[in-house]
Amino acid sequence: MIGTIHFLPHGVNPNKLLPFILDGQATLPAPAGSSVVVASSSLLSSYAGMILGMGLTVRDPTPYEYTGDITFSLSINQSPFISNGQGSWTTERGSIANLMPTLISLPLGTQKVALTATRGAVAGSGAQVIAFLATGVMWPDTQPIQTDAARFRV
Repeated sequence: MIGTIHFLPHGVNPNKLLPFILDGQATLPAPAGSSVVVASSSLLSSYAGMILGMGLTVRDPTPYEYTGDITFSLSINQSPFISNGQGSWTTERGSIANLMPTLISLPLGTQKVALTATRGAVAGSGAQVIAFLATGVMWPDTQPIQTDAARFRV
């Protein structure tokens, strides 16, 4: 193997990496305050992971303008993945055809990763279909590379 995988913790065997894919599609009803889980997944037992790209697309007959009427929230173990704004956003973050590069850690013991869409105080003109895709990798916590701890090789 040539090069490095910069986000892997020391000692993780790159041959043990598995893909992590979080994808789904759901219909958000029109009434104000409606909410729907668009996608949900979890890591394998005793695995940690990393989301490397994500994208969200609101499938509407007309191009959706990301006006703030719908709030999107990514949670890890029922907690927001970032602290500002409670892990929620209203703007476009990539699309399912063109993922936005990101680096979101999924710690050991991650039981649920979910994206939820919530309609704000204003009702929509109709139901909207929302699609989400996040891709990354996961690795077992128990498969370190055998090493003699040498700092350099000649």
